Amino acid sequence: MNRLETFLTGSAIAVAAALTTGVHVVEENLGLAFGPRLVADAVVIALAFTFIRELIAVTLLEASALRRAILRGTYIEGTWVDVVSYPDREPLIGVVHLSSHGTGLKYYGENFYPDGTHANQFATQGVQVEFPRLTFHYTAGGAGEEGPFLGGVGLIAFDGRGPRGPGRYTGYCLDAAEGTRHKLIGARVEDPTDLIELADPNTRVEAALRLAVPLINQLGGQAAPRAE
Repeated sequence: MNRLETFLTGSAIAVAAALTTGVHVVEENLGLAFGPRLVADAVVIALAFTFIRELIAVTLLEASALRRAILRGTYIEGTWVDVVSYPDREPLIGVVHLSSHGTGLKYYGENFYPDGTHANQFATQGVQVEFPRLTFHYTAGGAGEEGPFLGGVGLIAFDGRGPRGPGRYTGYCLDAAEGTRHKLIGARVEDPTDLIELADPNTRVEAALRLAVPLINQLGGQAAPRAE
């Protein structure tokens, strides 16, 4: 998200500079000496920079269209469908959400088995983006108040930039309990109909399974049966 940080900082500096110019006019009319003027300038710049930067972060950057315009080819927010593969059992199919959180990102979602059974919900912490890479710590568990039953770290790399941001990623999860790496592959969902179906609990599973088929094929085709 470095480009957002640059945009915020540059905008805040520009506004602070404009306000300081106005303050100079007031200082001249008051006939202030150099020392008091320097102190007044420093105070105005510091307060204006902090206030304007936070104001932009809270308001303007809440608009996804503006963030997409700023980030352009590095824009990775949105809904994704991914597949986590295992060597000895069937894969997990995930509905993944990447959304803004201040100038950072939230990365969360839920996983299903290929038969449509709910597997878990997951959330992440420590999300770090150095495009095209994203790293994170994750925990996953059942719905409701069930505690996490697995966790670990992960890394994904986005493929290409493209005019609307990358449309694919590949990576892995390193499960802390098993100590093994599981490959994953994901695709951004752009089609409005698909997005509506993924947002609706009544159609989410069917849509996710359908959208995951090309990814499963890319990972090697048919999955192994799930162990009971």
